[in-house]
Amino acid sequence: MKYNIRKMDWAKRRPSDEKPTIIDVEVENLKPEHNHFCQMIVTYQNGDQQTLFSRVLYNEKTGKWSLDGMHVVLDIIEF
Repeated sequence: MKYNIRKMDWAKRRPSDEKPTIIDVEVENLKPEHNHFCQMIVTYQNGDQQTLFSRVLYNEKTGKWSLDGMHVVLDIIEF
């Protein structure tokens, strides 16, 4: 699977938090099906791992797929 990690920055008027850099993302049970739920395992530069309950999304207007884990969003280029 090829993907890009979408930069999520919600701080507009507050100072941004120092967030660890993502070095690896693994996805279990991924299907190219809109609203399919799967597990995303994110590994950070500081060694922490986080398992996220994620949802596969398909945008009909742009024809693009994404995987939303609330804390991390992937723009899927190729399954």
